[in-house]
Amino acid sequence: MSNSTESRATPLLETGLNALETTREFTMGLIEPITQEQMLTRACPKANHTAYVLGHIAQTDDFFLSALGGREPALPESWGAKFGMNIELSDDPSFYPSKKELVDAMVERRAALIDWLCSLSEAELLEPIEGDLAGFARTRAALPGTLAFHEGFHAGQVSTTRRALGIEVMF
Repeated sequence: MSNSTESRATPLLETGLNALETTREFTMGLIEPITQEQMLTRACPKANHTAYVLGHIAQTDDFFLSALGGREPALPESWGAKFGMNIELSDDPSFYPSKKELVDAMVERRAALIDWLCSLSEAELLEPIEGDLAGFARTRAALPGTLAFHEGFHAGQVSTTRRALGIEVMF
């Protein structure tokens, strides 16, 4: 875990934040060799492409900051239609932000999410999450681990795309 996060994190969050950091390092390594021109490549016809995966990860962090953290969404409203769950993907490169914009959004939204989580007391972290969101994480303290799994799931899709593009495995 990075030193700035480590000094702010309650022990209740340390494992989850470490999982987020490790998963993000892996995701960034996977996307590094993928060019802007390859962002819409799919491993098979109905698979998610890298542009969707990156936008979806950023949008998910933004969603939880809004839904659980009470923050105003920072990403444009149009991102929901582009990066939400079960949407029809476009093969038009102009439909999506650039790779740089997607990565910047991922980095910024994750930092904001971590800042919010680190601002919560242990009592707030342990409060049950209500409604449909409880199916994703039962408490705010559980959220980092679930988000790490979510990102890892989508990173696996990028890994398959890399193979389809002929890019070597990372390890």
